[in-house]
Amino acid sequence: MENFSLATAKATRFGESYTNRFEQVEWISAEVINVLAAIFVIWINLSLIVYLKKTEKCRTVNRHKSLKVDAGAAYIFALIAAFCSFLRLASSQIVFNLGYTETSSSCEVSVDISGALYALTILGTYTFLWLRQRSLYQHPEMEAFRKSWLLGLSWLSLVLIVSGVALSLLAMTIPETSVDSGYGCVRKPNNFVSWPYFIIIAFATTSQATMLFLLFYPLLSHVTTNSAYRRVMKIMKRSAIFAVICVLSDVFAMLSVVFAVSDNVLREVTITVYDINMVINVASVFFSFESWRKIFMSPCNVRLIGKTRVQALKTAEAMDVLTDNV
Repeated sequence: MENFSLATAKATRFGESYTNRFEQVEWISAEVINVLAAIFVIWINLSLIVYLKKTEKCRTVNRHKSLKVDAGAAYIFALIAAFCSFLRLASSQIVFNLGYTETSSSCEVSVDISGALYALTILGTYTFLWLRQRSLYQHPEMEAFRKSWLLGLSWLSLVLIVSGVALSLLAMTIPETSVDSGYGCVRKPNNFVSWPYFIIIAFATTSQATMLFLLFYPLLSHVTTNSAYRRVMKIMKRSAIFAVICVLSDVFAMLSVVFAVSDNVLREVTITVYDINMVINVASVFFSFESWRKIFMSPCNVRLIGKTRVQALKTAEAMDVLTDNV
């Protein structure tokens, strides 16, 4: 095993190092953040599952069928993002508690699994945002914006999103970047290559900028308005604001890990940075729904809005703006 020595690990740490992780500031901080994040994410998963089961928002109806299909898929990807974030937080616990023996090679495998789950969460988040803007553009009040170049730009943004996540997944899993140190999992010294991250940043920035443009373009355009159109614009504005939060959080996390965090810092530090970003993404997805309060409290309300499934579907079909679906 490479001997970068415990002294190297100490020199790149934020304080005194201890082989007993229960005395490490980094480990304690990471555990507290992880547990709090897990509680929040578990409730979000439960809320979405209960809400979708009782309202069947993913079910298609004849009227505005394409709108409902994309809106229902958006709920599914919101749930995928939330569920993958829970799995990521669980995998983070494994990483946090490995690497305290210098004869094990478990760190690299666990970090790779954690990175893959992070990538899947980000994919779920941005696919949700893409489906959300798509369902908004398909609303009858948005017919003036259904232009061929906007449609092409929308599909291009999806290709860039998938490509960026795929590159991120490869960059996180293929290189052997982690090693046991006796003080926990750390990055291998002098083994960090920054150029793949520049490519990832380029893809991410382009796809995110395209997504934001698609969300903000109708807001900056001046067309004849009515109450239904203003309602759609209100939802578009809400989606755009939370999309900006996702983008800023992603950029900050990436730049922090690539440029601000030492090469040999304990893995729980870098993983926690990404975990915080991931939870911000999931929270942004969740709070972008206008009905987030009803969704959040749905596990506590067995009747849920006092509607049967048939009543809920009839109401949604009759509405000019399917608020809960877009």
